Amino acid sequence: MSGTDAVHASAQLHDYTHLKQLSDEQKAELAKLEQAEPCAGNFAEGYRVLENQPSAKLLSGYTIPLVGLGTWKSAKGEVGAAVATALRLGYRHIDCAKVYENEHEARKKGEGREGSGWSAAEGGAPQVGEALAAVLSEGVVRRDEVFITSKLWNSDHYPSRVEAACRKSMEDLRVSYLDLYLMHWPVTGNTGPRVVPPLEDTWAAMEQLVDKGLVRTIGVSNFSVKKLEGIMAIARIKPAVVQVEAHPYWRNEALLSWCRQRGIHLTAYSPLGSPDSAAITKRGEGVASPLKDAVVGEVADKLAKNAGQ
Repeated sequence: MSGTDAVHASAQLHDYTHLKQLSDEQKAELAKLEQAEPCAGNFAEGYRVLENQPSAKLLSGYTIPLVGLGTWKSAKGEVGAAVATALRLGYRHIDCAKVYENEHEARKKGEGREGSGWSAAEGGAPQVGEALAAVLSEGVVRRDEVFITSKLWNSDHYPSRVEAACRKSMEDLRVSYLDLYLMHWPVTGNTGPRVVPPLEDTWAAMEQLVDKGLVRTIGVSNFSVKKLEGIMAIARIKPAVVQVEAHPYWRNEALLSWCRQRGIHLTAYSPLGSPDSAAITKRGEGVASPLKDAVVGEVADKLAKNAGQ
């Protein structure tokens, strides 16, 4: 799956029968999105023009759209088009991260956006920041209508680096604040028996981002209950969001239950399964994946669709 559409654990069943029929123009936009991001196109069809998109209230007081377009593993030549088209079709949550290396496209001197579009460097293509700026400048959507998530990478855990890392993502994404900033992993890459710097110190620096108005909501990603308890014990601002892999074959029920009891919102990344999870988490090559399920494949063949659809 290209990208990581985010689906949220607190989602409820919704009635979409009131949706209007797609116009020819909307169908053309969906076709473009599906070509750039195959899985994204299917979600866009259901969520494109909802007057009241499904959302959840966070501990921070802000709301988060229950479906978002992820940008992990999106090819540099595709992510900008996918983000722009998704926003035009109704997506209101874009999930990003420094380590994805597509928040911003490096450009040659003298090159940049032209009018409401963009001008990519030779051999390059618009990235998330460029696409977001273009759509906002066109008046398709207002900044306060889009929920932007980014993440603090492991090498930036030192408290003295946290604010600079956050500001760099803001600059690359061309926004004056982030709706959500997550500690990407509970590791730093430093060797030794202990996490250095301690996660608690990094969290305290994350809290200061909220104090300064750079970030509205903070949370974590890929954390276990044990590591979350360490953060909760010292937190002045509790983590409002926990983002982890979750899908029918990797349900993370214990973590979900723990979060629900504390009012913490759980976001599921890779809801259709992740091709890299076995290697990253050392679960083994035999772990089942929704897209590789034989029954899913049979149904897809009968409907002339791919497994993701």
